[in-house]
Amino acid sequence: MSAITFCAELTDDATVTIPGDLIAELGVEAGDEVTVRIEANPAPKYECLDQAELHRRANAIFAAADLEPRIPGKQSSDPLELEWGKEVEEKAHRLGLRI
Repeated sequence: MSAITFCAELTDDATVTIPGDLIAELGVEAGDEVTVRIEANPAPKYECLDQAELHRRANAIFAAADLEPRIPGKQSSDPLELEWGKEVEEKAHRLGLRI
């Protein structure tokens, strides 16, 4: 499952438009079900950033984290934790992030 964050303005007829490039990136088509999370910002606290800027900022955070010494943790014996870890690594890889 893919997720994209973007800012949009609610129109007079109470609709929100998903930009076409994001629809293509998500690989969704008319009739597909999507999940929507709405955060009302009456006084905008956050700047609206495009995906490229969010990606750049995430990479900068991960690059800074890579400079920190790594302390190996214990290997989990919980199969659910191991599967979750694999999923996180796969998602990061698909997003082009190095963890």
